[in-house]
Amino acid sequence: MDCINQIKLYVCIVLLIFSVNLHAHSTWRYKLPGPVAGAPLVLKDQIIATGGSLVVGLNKEGKLLWQWNLGSTTAASAATDGEYLFINADNGLHALTLDGEPLWYFKSEDNENLIDGRPMGWGKIFVPDAWSFYRSSPIVAGGKVYFGNQRGTFALDAKTGKQLWHLSTGVTHTTPAIYKGMLVVGSWNNKLYGIDIISGSIIWTFKGKQPYGQVIYEGFNQSPVIYDGTVYIGNRDTYFYAVDAETGKQKWSYKHPTSWIGSPAIEEDGELYFGMSDGLTLIRLNAKNGNQSMNFNANFFIFAKPQMTDTQVFVATMAGQVFAVDKKSSKGQLLFSTPDCLKKCESLIKPSGGMKYINDTSADGMARNVEFMVDMADSLLSMTYSDNTLYLGSAKGHIYALNPHIEITH
Repeated sequence: MDCINQIKLYVCIVLLIFSVNLHAHSTWRYKLPGPVAGAPLVLKDQIIATGGSLVVGLNKEGKLLWQWNLGSTTAASAATDGEYLFINADNGLHALTLDGEPLWYFKSEDNENLIDGRPMGWGKIFVPDAWSFYRSSPIVAGGKVYFGNQRGTFALDAKTGKQLWHLSTGVTHTTPAIYKGMLVVGSWNNKLYGIDIISGSIIWTFKGKQPYGQVIYEGFNQSPVIYDGTVYIGNRDTYFYAVDAETGKQKWSYKHPTSWIGSPAIEEDGELYFGMSDGLTLIRLNAKNGNQSMNFNANFFIFAKPQMTDTQVFVATMAGQVFAVDKKSSKGQLLFSTPDCLKKCESLIKPSGGMKYINDTSADGMARNVEFMVDMADSLLSMTYSDNTLYLGSAKGHIYALNPHIEITH
């Protein structure tokens, strides 16, 4: 073989190796009996995950350590105070030891968010919102555990499960946030509440906009994040809000031209990252003024909360794909696709981006479109980054663990 051909062969081999390394493979996969909507909770020696009616403890190699049947479905992450686990299911809040032994159970039924069919031309009916995948995950602080459901917001004693207070905040499926003795929760009734953490009384209320005049396009579907005295939260009204945590007054709002905010925000060094629904993009805003500095097109709906390293942001889509996006250049690279997406996503994603919808605008059609998406892609609903590993939760009940580190060319 002459020198030129040897060089060509060498270049081809290098390019092949590089292209293979750009697409990560899961190091392991574990199957649960229902959607893993709540992001896996990573502890020192185990991973706590929920799906269907089960909560499980897995070791870092994906092997089952223990499991507990909650007796009802759950769509929320587990929380811990370092001693107990707390899981919100559709039959109430469960407390377990760290090795899965039950401690107490607080009964309080939850259910799906219902939407008024009249604005959609479906008649005087209320139907389950097929795009509402999540429930409120509990948050633990000061020996108390807080969570929301269809009856509102609750505070319980973390040791005993005794109810300390309850406040009617509408159907509350967002995870609370805490700021200086205040609990902040967002509700499907389109209100954001600042609540006294001791008494459960309302300190302030903030109401989102309603740009289309239709209740189907409103509601705080995302969990608040608090940074430097400001509450940041997305709404189905297509606005992302910055609200003063002390007063409940709006500081600024960011209006996206397409559909609602798809994912909760994550904050890093005064920058906010979140995903859009029909907007198909990962957005970065400056926390002080709302100025946009990133718009990465992921080609599909983004519902899972972004995760990040010092240099990259990971974004997962409902098409079952994960991208690594460079913070400086805003360039991204496809990192992972679910096995279903590798086989079927060409039938799901339009060439211009977004979903190839089934042509049915009825209430049943909305549900069938969601089923079609999940069947095609094994949609990614949740994501946790810990110890150089991404843990992905899917709509078909899979947990994928992968090493996400790749070099993005500039």
